[in-house]
Amino acid sequence: MIRKKIIAGIILVFVLASITSSVAQKNRYLQSITLSAEANLPFFEEQHMLPALILKGIEEGEITPYDINYKENRVEPFGPEAISVLLYDIHPDNPEDFPKYTLRDFNTVVADVTKNKKGLTQVNYLHFTAVSDDAVIETSGEFMLLNYKVFSVRFDEAAAYMDKVGALWVKNAGPILYRNNVLHTANRSPLYLLQKEAENPNYHYVHVKGAAANVPGKLVFYSREHEPLREEELADNRTEGTILYMSDAISQGKLAPAEQQQIKTKVKPVAYKAPVRKMPENYTLTQNYRLYLQLPENAAFMQDGNELPALILEAVEQNWISNLYPDETFKEKISKKQWNANREADTGFSLFGEEEDSTLEKTYYFPQSFNVVTLTNKIDFTRDGSVKKSSPRAIGLALNAAETPEGMEKTLGFVAFDELYKAIKANGTDAQLELLNKLRDQSYFSYLDKTSEVSIASEK
Repeated sequence: MIRKKIIAGIILVFVLASITSSVAQKNRYLQSITLSAEANLPFFEEQHMLPALILKGIEEGEITPYDINYKENRVEPFGPEAISVLLYDIHPDNPEDFPKYTLRDFNTVVADVTKNKKGLTQVNYLHFTAVSDDAVIETSGEFMLLNYKVFSVRFDEAAAYMDKVGALWVKNAGPILYRNNVLHTANRSPLYLLQKEAENPNYHYVHVKGAAANVPGKLVFYSREHEPLREEELADNRTEGTILYMSDAISQGKLAPAEQQQIKTKVKPVAYKAPVRKMPENYTLTQNYRLYLQLPENAAFMQDGNELPALILEAVEQNWISNLYPDETFKEKISKKQWNANREADTGFSLFGEEEDSTLEKTYYFPQSFNVVTLTNKIDFTRDGSVKKSSPRAIGLALNAAETPEGMEKTLGFVAFDELYKAIKANGTDAQLELLNKLRDQSYFSYLDKTSEVSIASEK
């Protein structure tokens, strides 16, 4: 913590750059902001990360990065080469190259703001700096900053891009359904707890244990062998959840500075007027749940003659469904030929790196081997967190890690749940349809796999 404060202090001094201009706008300040500070976590959680959003806007040509020098009163846009270097250092084109900086290295932001006696009135520029702890060295009692990356953006351009993509600032709104609500917190969001606990090598899965009458919900952490290890109780404080447009959150001063300093500069402020608007009432997100059908709790999905994996494979094989996907996003499709290729057993696999014997007859894994199911639920909810609808959107099959020579799960593919349901209703049996109804009713044991960002629900 002390080291991070030292870094923030060095960066603030660096950005100030010994400002000496005698002519200046009044009430101009530079604020040093640590995004990983608890008050700023809504700007730094994976699903709604401010640095990632800004860099995406730069990549798409919607936001221009600048080199700003307050001492020389200079504001210069990056040229094409400088932009390429900035983006390459974070996302190299060559997979063999390691990124110089990760998104989480952009932990410090310096905001150039104009204030009056009532508080924040206007954000002019945001200065982003990527630096890691090991980039700070101490020499004779003084600290120096090495290996850092700095760029600045105009807030009007950043705000326009944020609004264009519907970027939201989500405080204390977690990805976990709790008492049939989305907005909730236990001082910090459950998502933060998941990220924190993920650092424990013994915790491999997390189960969301729903709340009953007068009994709070819990997160239950499991080992790789599906043994429960620890429980984390969730308090019901969902009314503290807040959703704002991210541009509005910044304009309203939700970025909490660690320190600030008044400046004198001839660098002109940015002309931006925050729009006056109300937040929409309806929102949506998706959650991926992992079902391991070999567990006793999910025995209903693996009954002889009525197995969920066999049901999905039959629907594809009989051409009852035609849309096949590599993942739950539905952004791309795969052919039936690729789907069948994913079913092939790796009989020619060699631990010594030898090529597979192409003369071997192709064999396919049994349906029972695809007993890892990913179920993607789409959740529509209101601004206060009340869930309006929760329904399966996608379902995918994966080969159990125990079945593969590599000892890793292997994804077969995904299908749209509604398309599968209609196909089984038209062509399948009542027993098969009952399996899908159990998924609709959430009558299964699962682990929370991942969640999407919160987004504004479509008006359609």
